[in-house]
Amino acid sequence: MSSMRCNPQYIVYDMRQIKDFKQVSISGYKKLDVCKAFQTSLINSKVEDALRWGVEMHCTGMNAKIWECIYNVYLQYIHINNPNFFRYYLKRRRDYFRLIQSYPDSHELFSRNDQSIRNLYAELISICALSKKSPLFNNKSIPKLTQKLLYDRGELKKRMMGIPLHQIYSYVDTNDPNEIKLGLNEIYSNIYESKGNFPLFAFWITWLEQISAFKKREQNNAEISLFETHQEFKCIPTVIDGVDEEYQTHWVWKIWKFLIDYKRRREISKEAEAFIDNAFQDFIDEFKPAQYNRKKYLLYLSFYALKGMIHWDYTIYPRLPFIYQAIGNINMMYGYVNQELTKSLNNVDLCRLEKMYVKLYQHMCAPEKKSVIQQFVPQKIMEPQKVDPQDIKIKSREEMIKERRVKTFVKNDAPMKEDVVNQIDFSVGGGKEDPNMLKSISFINMKKSVPTYQPNQRQQEKNMDLRVENEVVSKVLKREELEKLREERKNAKMKAFMDLIPMKREEHSEEKKKSGEKSVFEYLEPETVTINISKKYSHAMNED
Repeated sequence: MSSMRCNPQYIVYDMRQIKDFKQVSISGYKKLDVCKAFQTSLINSKVEDALRWGVEMHCTGMNAKIWECIYNVYLQYIHINNPNFFRYYLKRRRDYFRLIQSYPDSHELFSRNDQSIRNLYAELISICALSKKSPLFNNKSIPKLTQKLLYDRGELKKRMMGIPLHQIYSYVDTNDPNEIKLGLNEIYSNIYESKGNFPLFAFWITWLEQISAFKKREQNNAEISLFETHQEFKCIPTVIDGVDEEYQTHWVWKIWKFLIDYKRRREISKEAEAFIDNAFQDFIDEFKPAQYNRKKYLLYLSFYALKGMIHWDYTIYPRLPFIYQAIGNINMMYGYVNQELTKSLNNVDLCRLEKMYVKLYQHMCAPEKKSVIQQFVPQKIMEPQKVDPQDIKIKSREEMIKERRVKTFVKNDAPMKEDVVNQIDFSVGGGKEDPNMLKSISFINMKKSVPTYQPNQRQQEKNMDLRVENEVVSKVLKREELEKLREERKNAKMKAFMDLIPMKREEHSEEKKKSGEKSVFEYLEPETVTINISKKYSHAMNED
């Protein structure tokens, strides 16, 4: 896990667990409504609303839904407008899985207080919301076929290229259904022929989807009937590494073979080749037939990449200053959630809640993973760390002035590194103004750019805090030593005085015997005399 800590001021303290969020979110909203609002905000490019609902889902433990919504919005609405984002999305998803491994299984809810995961979500949500969107894969380009048009020869002939079936003999088997052979032949022709276009490619994929669904319904009705029997509408299995054997009979693997073989035989750009490889690996990742409708857009984008209809010069980060500011101010959103949860608590109850939250996490964590708690435990609850004063370096005033210079943002046209999160300081935001975005990002102060501090200044502030803490600790230790010395001195005087009492008693009794008078010690018990005298002298010593 990253060594970065979450600011204690923005930690979300909530004792509920995942099982308590079956239908409602952490703030009491319906989970279905939250998902719809989040996805709608991404589509409509409302950055503030998207971040707000994303934080709500993260605090509720809906991590899988966040990734799914970003994935769906990209494939259906962003696609060719930001083609490089797909590769970056897969990279950041791998980073997320590496970070989430530090948490116990089924307790991902505690990741809401991980600063690295917060920044990762803020970055992806901002990029997705600010990217240009267009309804490329709508009903105009992907028609919906009715049952009457499935076997209408006139309509099918209009969209057939009339190429014989011998070109796909190496991909299909003689026992495969004839409908699948027809559809695959037309798809193959659209890929390899120069006359091929996307509307025809999408039409025949949709035709195969509809014909498969129609045959499946007939098969289900035949199972109910006692007399009619129908042959299974499946292909011969295509061996694909990473796909279960029961799912290898799907006809979609034939299309992927068309695309991959075309990539090997023809010369295409490196960006297109890398995109197709990433799309194929993502398609086979935990594939199930139920996921086909969500992942079929990867086929469409791969066709665009093969035909050279994608411009790869688009930057991954549209309006980079606003992405910086969104990441720098994401903790405010989590702070608002925590304020709503704890607004009815006083300071005593709030401190008690913090300690109970820490104990709950320690109870759920495995022994070897208890160190993870230091990522989001407040400083006042954690045990103070011992720091060697020699390690603390105090810098001169000139060095401090140099480190406080404001960084200027790089223009979007300049080459940027892929990982935005590693380039900025997450505690503050910054950037240039854009009047068009003032309405959509109201929670960020856009009228005045906020300077970003140098990393050395951060380290210096930490050193100064440690120095003050050490001075306070040393004063406390000196005070304790003085009190200890006073106590020892007092005990020594008391012991010396108690040793003198028996001697004084004997001398006084001898003098009284000679004079014939009784001694005071004969009327009083020895213990009483000792107690009274000790009280008297102890009071006198305290006055000293």
